[in-house]
Amino acid sequence: MSKEASWSEYWANEGTSGEVFVDKKGNKHPYLSEFWSKYLSQSKDNAKVIDLACGGGSIFADNIKHDTQFQLYAVDISAQALSQLNSRMPEVTTIESSVSNIPLESGSFDLVVSQFGIEYAGESAFVEAVRLMAEESQLVVLCHVEDGFIDSKNQTELQGVELLKSTNFINKAIAVTTACYNNDEVVFQQKYKEFIAIEPEIAIWVKKYKQGLVSHCYFGFRKMYERKNNYHLSDIIDWLEAMKSEQKMTLVRVTEMRQAAQSERQVESICDVLSQSGLSDVRCVPFMLPEQVLPLAWCITGNKK
Repeated sequence: MSKEASWSEYWANEGTSGEVFVDKKGNKHPYLSEFWSKYLSQSKDNAKVIDLACGGGSIFADNIKHDTQFQLYAVDISAQALSQLNSRMPEVTTIESSVSNIPLESGSFDLVVSQFGIEYAGESAFVEAVRLMAEESQLVVLCHVEDGFIDSKNQTELQGVELLKSTNFINKAIAVTTACYNNDEVVFQQKYKEFIAIEPEIAIWVKKYKQGLVSHCYFGFRKMYERKNNYHLSDIIDWLEAMKSEQKMTLVRVTEMRQAAQSERQVESICDVLSQSGLSDVRCVPFMLPEQVLPLAWCITGNKK
């Protein structure tokens, strides 16, 4: 599955809220809203603002006052994400493009922003960001941080998905369910033995990690199987096949997120690139949430004078 296809599928399904990082209630985290509201409120009313690798529009949504006359632009490789953003905020001009080569004029923007996006494209995207900046403009970026709060959760999720894959849990669940519905006792006993041989390993995992794809798959199947008299065979099989697709998509997406997480050495290199490209006052500091020990992101800022 290509990067574009993987993220478009994400935005069409899991990302329909337009948010990648949310609080425990599934809402945009208030600390992120506060962060972006601060920078947006400092911009002049007629400022041209562009969000690079915008996804579903988390930065602009709920942070732009209706009476503010910003000229808003957003760039992403996913047409699905841009469509979602336009449905939320039709006033935003969207461009489907790689953030490393954006078809817009140099020196056009007063504020260039990105949240968990630009780092996927590498250092060339940061050079492109500087190209877009006008005189007296500012760059503000939040990047994934290696071994930070999100990356640590992604490490666990990736291990869980690999466990699902290595145990062949979904296919074994399909096999035992099919044999049960077909009333073939011989085949059922064989498939049941194969299933219970790997089921305890999954059960131990979900006892320790109660969130994520493994837990959703395990408890969802167990609930349907225990209540199989209320379902047609096709209902359970279709659900399990959907979980198989989700497993593949999650493996691609979470792997990409882990690869995008920046080490201290990598962000130092990014800051050097920004300085060499013409930015001054380039800074990079960990972005912390009050309730967390691990950083949520790297916060990279710089000015073009």
